[in-house]
Amino acid sequence: MNMMASAAAVAASAMPAGGTSEDPAFALIEAHRQAYKRHSEVLGAMNDAQERFFDMHGTKLPDGLSKRMRKELATKVDPRFWDVRLCSHRMIDECQMFRGHPDVVSGLHAELDRQKKAYRAIEDAEDLAADASHREMAALWAIAETKPTTSAGAAAVLRYVVQVSEESGNPDWLFDLREEDRRWTCVLHQTLAAALARLV
Repeated sequence: MNMMASAAAVAASAMPAGGTSEDPAFALIEAHRQAYKRHSEVLGAMNDAQERFFDMHGTKLPDGLSKRMRKELATKVDPRFWDVRLCSHRMIDECQMFRGHPDVVSGLHAELDRQKKAYRAIEDAEDLAADASHREMAALWAIAETKPTTSAGAAAVLRYVVQVSEESGNPDWLFDLREEDRRWTCVLHQTLAAALARLV
């Protein structure tokens, strides 16, 4: 489902049932607030998983060298081992420094498999973060594309946009948000202009 379809689904879920006069802007603001909260939570969980992996293995990605073995080689043999990466079984097999030491090579393969298994927690967290990001962006586009039906709803949207911009730490990021040839702020301005024209 693309972003436009996702935003339409969010907007449809926020529309009041039975033709009531309730302004959907308020429900859309709350939908984005919850999506943003969920996105923040899963990003925190992903960062925690990445930190745990690094603390345990001494590297950001799966590697044939364990944290302990890398330290021993770097401190006792050559400090360049700090930067050696054996991130695939092919790299291990082709590594010249361990040729003639089949037991060591076997251990490297086993270590890489262990780290790859541990890394699945990060991959799962990354998938959740990507989904949460998509849902947050869909909720944000739904706000931009849905006309408030009251002046109070239009004012609430404007206040919320300022709040989101300030809390993000980058007040200009919404101005850079786009999908294909559409800029989020332009869509929002057009939507609010059309809504206000009907309200005055």
